[in-house]
Amino acid sequence: MINVFINGVNCPTVNDDSILITKSIVDIENPEQKQIDHSKGFLIQNTAAVSTLFGMIFEVNKEIQNTSTTNFNTDFNPNLKAKCVVMNDNAVVMSGFCQMIDIVILDGNKIAYNINVYASIGNFFNDIKNGVLGDIDFSDLNHNWTKAVIEASWTPTLGVGYTYPMINYGLSSSFNTWNVDYFRPAIFVKEIVDRIFEDAGWAYSSAFFNTTRFKSLIVPFSEEKMFNDNATIVERTFKVGKASVSAVSGDWSDNAGQPVLVLNTDSGLIGATTMFNDSGNNFDTATGKWTCAANGNYAFGLSGSAVMVNALTPWTTGTGKCMLYVVLERSGTRYYTQAVEIAFIFTGGSNTSDSTSFTFTSNAFPVDIGDDIYLIAGEFEEDSQVYLTQRSKADGDMDVTFTNLILNCVPQPELVYADTVSLNNVLPTDIKKSDFLMGLSKMFNLYFEQTNDKTLLIEPREDYYTATTVDWTTKINIGQDVKLTPMGMNQQKRYKFTYEQDTDRLNNSYFAAYKEVYGSELVDINTDFLTETKEIKPIFAATPLSNTALKDDKVMSDIVFIDQNGTVKQGKTKLRILYWGGLKDCKTWTFYEQAGISPTNKTQYPYAGHLDTPTAATFDLCFGTPYNVYYDWNFGSRSSPTYTDSNLYTQYWHQTIKELTNKNSKVLEAYFYLTVFDFTTLSFRSQYFIKDAYYRLISVEDFDVSGTKLTKCKLLKVDREAAYTTSSKTLNGGIGTFDSGKKIPVRLPLDRFKDSNTLRGDKEYSGNTNNSSGRNGVIKGSSNKVFADDVYIFGSNGTTVSSDRVMVFNSDDVEMKREGAMFNNVLAEYKLEFTVDDIWLKDAGSGDFQFLLPSLATNEHYEITRFYLQIGAGTTNYSWGATGDITLETVTSASVVGTILGTAWLGVGEGTIVVGTVATAEDFGEDIKLIINGGYLGGDRDVRLVVYYKIVIV
Repeated sequence: MINVFINGVNCPTVNDDSILITKSIVDIENPEQKQIDHSKGFLIQNTAAVSTLFGMIFEVNKEIQNTSTTNFNTDFNPNLKAKCVVMNDNAVVMSGFCQMIDIVILDGNKIAYNINVYASIGNFFNDIKNGVLGDIDFSDLNHNWTKAVIEASWTPTLGVGYTYPMINYGLSSSFNTWNVDYFRPAIFVKEIVDRIFEDAGWAYSSAFFNTTRFKSLIVPFSEEKMFNDNATIVERTFKVGKASVSAVSGDWSDNAGQPVLVLNTDSGLIGATTMFNDSGNNFDTATGKWTCAANGNYAFGLSGSAVMVNALTPWTTGTGKCMLYVVLERSGTRYYTQAVEIAFIFTGGSNTSDSTSFTFTSNAFPVDIGDDIYLIAGEFEEDSQVYLTQRSKADGDMDVTFTNLILNCVPQPELVYADTVSLNNVLPTDIKKSDFLMGLSKMFNLYFEQTNDKTLLIEPREDYYTATTVDWTTKINIGQDVKLTPMGMNQQKRYKFTYEQDTDRLNNSYFAAYKEVYGSELVDINTDFLTETKEIKPIFAATPLSNTALKDDKVMSDIVFIDQNGTVKQGKTKLRILYWGGLKDCKTWTFYEQAGISPTNKTQYPYAGHLDTPTAATFDLCFGTPYNVYYDWNFGSRSSPTYTDSNLYTQYWHQTIKELTNKNSKVLEAYFYLTVFDFTTLSFRSQYFIKDAYYRLISVEDFDVSGTKLTKCKLLKVDREAAYTTSSKTLNGGIGTFDSGKKIPVRLPLDRFKDSNTLRGDKEYSGNTNNSSGRNGVIKGSSNKVFADDVYIFGSNGTTVSSDRVMVFNSDDVEMKREGAMFNNVLAEYKLEFTVDDIWLKDAGSGDFQFLLPSLATNEHYEITRFYLQIGAGTTNYSWGATGDITLETVTSASVVGTILGTAWLGVGEGTIVVGTVATAEDFGEDIKLIINGGYLGGDRDVRLVVYYKIVIV
């Protein structure tokens, strides 16, 4: 027997109307979108209990009283969800909420209600659909913006609270010195997720959310500046005054002797203006002084009117003035920080001037805890315009009476050292909670499934599926049509996995160069019939890494904005997600409380970026490997950092896309004999065996709750490919590939990068039978084949190019496999540039030969054309045992092809450039090694080596 319970009331269906329910785990056309289990519309009877339940809503003039967010409070509101359970006998077939679609009249007089039922998974996202990140209260994590707090955050409990990563926001002009105000807080992603669920009254079960990888994710600060919250600003604001107050002149230049103008009113009205003290009553109306209770930048406003009275003979005409000072007193010393000059005019032979009104707002200036702020009047002066020789600056000659004198405090919103950091200001307030969670879903291919009343199971697709097998061979009905559809007929031509594009300097430059967002992955499907591109894009922006060659070995996330003139400016970023890598070894840098105050030397820095470790990466938060990175060789003894192709696509999406687009993969659509027990116990996590194959269940369409009818099911044939083979490879100027065959990124030092320096255009061909599968380039010639991007061929025939960024001139029947080469008949010219430190040089001087250039074929030899050395930053010049000559030699024959004399580079300071000598040795197939004669004695400066070379191909 079918029973429908709405808010606990049994609601019988009309004529045992069928209730058809559809369940699905994923939309095959939109694999990043999760579907909600739901019923088709069905009719329920208008029994007395049902009529009462719905508050006789069928009455045309019925006015609904419920204005709350909870249904049946006090009556039924069709705009709100109503708890609903559908049962077959004692079996719960669906539990969730229902929606009234409409009211129908049957047979002219029978009222019925058309109802849809939705599973509770939709209930969760419905619960948070209007919620934004600004609704989450992080105030329990508020803290003081101090050096000690920041340092303590560098050893966090992963996934809990906040940390302070070292990120280049463009605030530091020297990467060897960092102040507290260069650091911005970041909140752990898991902290945000936990609070989203807690606020919604839900829980989750997820092994993935408790992995080190997920608990290491952080959301960095995204606003333009660090600000106090509004409540803090209001707490520090005051407006005080006095209806009338007089100041008598002393020595006109003796400001130190002037008394405080005591403002004695901090409530009620002065004129039409309401007076009030700050939240701590820190303005003392007895002394007229405000004592600062919180460090910050403050401005002060003054208003009122004044008259001057002189003690001398009245004038026909004359002028006078005085200065009204805002005084800062610190440790007994007065600082006359800001002042307004008040001018007076004497007319009609009176010794009392006309009244002068004034308003003034000071510039903002720093005020520390314990400082006093108050007003004095000083520098009284009067000057007769009739008796030009009469000028008075004498003691007691003048006094000034102020009327309705008001002082108000204007706290500046920007934080200063030791201010309270409000974590509620770290995240953009307008981002929807649901968008944040779905952004994570698009990154990690997450599947959601409700496991009980208010708990969701959340796992990446590959962890979601289990090895449990259910045999449905006997349940398929072969008496009705069975359809098998090749997946190629249902998919896109291309899948594009990408982050949002932001407007910081590196994201802008990368997009200008490649017309792609940094770290995107494009997956092209081999099909002749489809043309569409499916874009899978979370709400987060990419964050390239950078360092400064010759100056710094700290690789860090780069979120620097520049204006059209290239000047650094502060900007608001799109939401980012980074991997908190913890403290990483580096050269010594100095951490200050404020500029020049309380320095501490550090040999580790708090790293966060898209790589888990910048020098030896094993995981990348990019979807795909970028074409280039923005950090160079400067890694201390780690002269060659490694990169990995273990990223979001290869780890979380590769298998999904391969299954959906495999030429042998098929979708099975058929009708099955499913009982109520089958339906209520089925799991999308299991695999289903039917005859000779295994399938993943995609959807169950229109299951009849009576369990007596056939049910249409859609399943995907499991045809798993081998797991993606990831690898880590040395960054070697873009030469080489990962084990998967994908290209290793080019290392492009930040200080050599210029915006739009490699703008991509369309392909341009001339000649006959040229063929190119690469993007962008120019081919002038015939029978050339190009399998790479950014290739330019001029006056050449029969050339094959398989590496990016190659230029070929006047060369026939050659094959170019090295990236970044310029080839003219027999010579391919390259540039190798890197920076090393004293540790690297010690290794080279102790006999650990440093191999510089890639291996050659047996018909190739090197020709070194130029060899340079530049001395960089450090404190001590180098000294060396023996000669200290640096030589480039062929490996087997030991032919010297380049030399920099020790007398030219030892003992010299920063900025020195040494030009080496070069020679030619036709040692075919031999690599090049670097040797330093003698041993290291002392010195710590960076050394930049530049080698220009050609490869002669015979």
